[in-house]
Amino acid sequence: MSRVFVYLPAALWWLASVYLLWLKPAGTPSGIPYFDKIGHFGLFAVWAMLLAAPALWRGQPLRQLMPTVLGACLLWAAGSELGQALLTATRSA
Repeated sequence: MSRVFVYLPAALWWLASVYLLWLKPAGTPSGIPYFDKIGHFGLFAVWAMLLAAPALWRGQPLRQLMPTVLGACLLWAAGSELGQALLTATRSA
């Protein structure tokens, strides 16, 4: 399978996160304390696993992947917060 296609699930998950974080209007707050933080954690955790999975399947050690995967997640976290503050009317950073 082509290297591009093995990262397709991660790319699709990222696109879903763009929709959820920037395009979907903010709803009423949940009654569960910190539910939005739990949701963000889950969103980024799944994306990190999808980014790392192809290299792990090829036998690359997790220790080598961590800087790249965590760096990508940190960049997207900062970018998504900035985007929520600047590009949306119903969300805040």
